[in-house]
Amino acid sequence: MAENSANTVSIEAWNATEMAQDRKADTTPPRAPGAVRPIALKYSSEEDSRRKEWASSLLLVQEACEAIKASEERVESLERELELAVFEAREEQRQMTARLNAAQDEVLSANARAKSLEARAQEAEAWLRRLNDAIVAGFGKQPKMDTN
Repeated sequence: MAENSANTVSIEAWNATEMAQDRKADTTPPRAPGAVRPIALKYSSEEDSRRKEWASSLLLVQEACEAIKASEERVESLERELELAVFEAREEQRQMTARLNAAQDEVLSANARAKSLEARAQEAEAWLRRLNDAIVAGFGKQPKMDTN
Protein backbone atom coordinates (compact mmCIF):
# COMPACT_ATOMS: atom_id res chain seq x y z
CA MET A 1 0.00 0.00 0.00
CA ALA A 2 2.95 2.28 0.69
CA GLU A 3 4.12 1.72 -2.83
CA ASN A 4 0.67 2.51 -4.20
CA SER A 5 0.49 5.78 -2.30
CA ALA A 6 4.02 6.65 -3.45
CA ASN A 7 2.90 6.07 -7.05
CA THR A 8 -0.10 8.27 -6.48
CA VAL A 9 2.08 11.03 -5.05
CA SER A 10 4.51 10.81 -7.96
CA ILE A 11 1.67 10.84 -10.51
CA GLU A 12 0.18 13.90 -8.84
CA ALA A 13 3.58 15.57 -8.78
CA TRP A 14 4.09 14.75 -12.45
CA ASN A 15 0.63 16.19 -13.29
CA ALA A 16 1.36 19.32 -11.25
CA THR A 17 4.66 19.82 -13.06
CA GLU A 18 3.00 19.21 -16.40
CA MET A 19 0.25 21.70 -15.53
CA ALA A 20 2.80 24.33 -14.55
CA GLN A 21 4.59 23.85 -17.88
CA ASP A 22 1.28 24.06 -19.75
CA ARG A 23 0.42 27.33 -18.02
CA LYS A 24 3.70 28.75 -19.23
CA ALA A 25 3.13 27.45 -22.78
CA ASP A 26 -0.45 28.69 -23.22
CA THR A 27 -3.12 30.51 -21.31
CA THR A 28 -5.61 27.66 -20.99
CA PRO A 29 -7.19 27.22 -17.54
CA PRO A 30 -5.61 24.60 -15.19
CA ARG A 31 -6.76 20.99 -15.60
CA ALA A 32 -7.88 18.56 -12.99
CA PRO A 33 -5.31 15.96 -11.90
CA GLY A 34 -5.24 13.05 -14.32
CA ALA A 35 -6.85 15.02 -17.17
CA VAL A 36 -5.54 14.63 -20.68
CA ARG A 37 -3.21 17.35 -21.84
CA PRO A 38 -4.56 19.35 -24.79
CA ILE A 39 -2.56 19.44 -27.96
CA ALA A 40 -1.05 22.85 -28.61
CA LEU A 41 -1.55 23.90 -32.21
CA LYS A 42 1.32 25.69 -33.85
CA TYR A 43 0.64 27.66 -37.00
CA SER A 44 3.15 28.58 -39.59
CA SER A 45 3.40 32.20 -40.64
CA GLU A 46 1.55 31.33 -43.88
CA GLU A 47 -1.28 29.70 -41.93
CA ASP A 48 -1.29 32.61 -39.50
CA SER A 49 -1.64 35.10 -42.35
CA ARG A 50 -4.46 33.01 -43.83
CA ARG A 51 -6.23 33.09 -40.47
CA LYS A 52 -5.82 36.87 -40.40
CA GLU A 53 -7.20 37.08 -43.96
CA TRP A 54 -10.19 34.98 -42.94
CA ALA A 55 -10.74 37.16 -39.90
CA SER A 56 -10.54 40.28 -42.10
CA SER A 57 -12.91 38.74 -44.60
CA LEU A 58 -15.37 37.85 -41.87
CA LEU A 59 -15.17 41.38 -40.53
CA LEU A 60 -15.86 42.78 -44.01
CA VAL A 61 -18.82 40.43 -44.45
CA GLN A 62 -20.17 41.47 -41.06
CA GLU A 63 -19.80 45.15 -41.93
CA ALA A 64 -21.48 44.53 -45.29
CA CYS A 65 -24.38 42.79 -43.52
CA GLU A 66 -24.77 45.74 -41.18
CA ALA A 67 -24.69 48.15 -44.12
CA ILE A 68 -27.31 46.09 -45.95
CA LYS A 69 -29.52 46.03 -42.85
CA ALA A 70 -29.17 49.80 -42.49
CA SER A 71 -30.00 50.22 -46.18
CA GLU A 72 -33.06 47.97 -45.86
CA GLU A 73 -34.27 49.95 -42.87
CA ARG A 74 -33.77 53.21 -44.80
CA VAL A 75 -35.64 51.76 -47.80
CA GLU A 76 -38.53 50.72 -45.54
CA SER A 77 -38.60 54.19 -44.00
CA LEU A 78 -38.57 55.83 -47.44
CA GLU A 79 -41.33 53.49 -48.64
CA ARG A 80 -43.49 54.49 -45.65
CA GLU A 81 -42.82 58.17 -46.39
CA LEU A 82 -43.67 57.61 -50.05
CA GLU A 83 -46.92 55.84 -49.19
CA LEU A 84 -47.87 58.72 -46.91
CA ALA A 85 -46.98 61.28 -49.58
CA VAL A 86 -49.01 59.37 -52.18
CA PHE A 87 -51.98 59.17 -49.80
CA GLU A 88 -51.76 62.90 -49.05
CA ALA A 89 -51.41 63.74 -52.77
CA ARG A 90 -54.45 61.63 -53.64
CA GLU A 91 -56.45 63.26 -50.85
CA GLU A 92 -55.37 66.71 -52.03
CA GLN A 93 -56.24 65.77 -55.63
CA ARG A 94 -59.67 64.59 -54.50
CA GLN A 95 -60.26 67.85 -52.64
CA MET A 96 -59.05 69.92 -55.61
CA THR A 97 -61.29 67.96 -57.97
CA ALA A 98 -64.25 68.60 -55.68
CA ARG A 99 -63.41 72.32 -55.53
CA LEU A 100 -63.00 72.44 -59.32
CA ASN A 101 -66.36 70.74 -59.84
CA ALA A 102 -68.00 73.15 -57.40
CA ALA A 103 -66.40 76.12 -59.19
CA GLN A 104 -67.57 74.80 -62.59
CA ASP A 105 -71.09 74.42 -61.19
CA GLU A 106 -70.94 78.01 -59.92
CA VAL A 107 -69.76 79.25 -63.33
CA LEU A 108 -72.59 77.38 -65.08
CA SER A 109 -75.09 78.77 -62.57
CA ALA A 110 -73.71 82.29 -62.99
CA ASN A 111 -73.89 81.97 -66.79
CA ALA A 112 -77.51 80.80 -66.55
CA ARG A 113 -78.37 83.72 -64.24
CA ALA A 114 -76.57 86.15 -66.56
CA LYS A 115 -78.56 84.88 -69.56
CA SER A 116 -81.78 85.09 -67.57
CA LEU A 117 -80.97 88.63 -66.40
CA GLU A 118 -79.95 89.62 -69.91
CA ALA A 119 -83.26 88.32 -71.28
CA ARG A 120 -85.13 90.24 -68.56
CA ALA A 121 -83.15 93.38 -69.37
CA GLN A 122 -83.98 93.05 -73.08
CA GLU A 123 -87.64 92.51 -72.21
CA ALA A 124 -87.57 95.56 -69.92
CA GLU A 125 -85.97 97.65 -72.68
CA ALA A 126 -88.64 96.45 -75.10
CA TRP A 127 -91.37 97.51 -72.64
CA LEU A 128 -89.70 100.86 -72.12
CA ARG A 129 -89.61 101.40 -75.88
CA ARG A 130 -93.29 100.50 -76.15
CA LEU A 131 -94.10 102.77 -73.25
CA ASN A 132 -92.07 105.57 -74.83
CA ASP A 133 -93.82 104.96 -78.17
CA ALA A 134 -97.24 105.02 -76.46
CA ILE A 135 -96.40 108.23 -74.62
CA VAL A 136 -95.08 109.88 -77.75
CA ALA A 137 -98.08 108.70 -79.74
CA GLY A 138 -100.53 109.82 -77.04
CA PHE A 139 -99.03 113.19 -76.17
CA GLY A 140 -97.40 114.08 -79.41
CA LYS A 141 -93.85 114.49 -80.25
CA GLN A 142 -91.86 116.31 -77.65
CA PRO A 143 -88.75 118.20 -78.51
CA LYS A 144 -85.61 116.47 -77.44
CA MET A 145 -83.80 118.14 -74.66
CA ASP A 146 -80.30 119.16 -75.07
CA THR A 147 -78.09 117.53 -72.46
CA ASN A 148 -75.25 120.02 -72.99
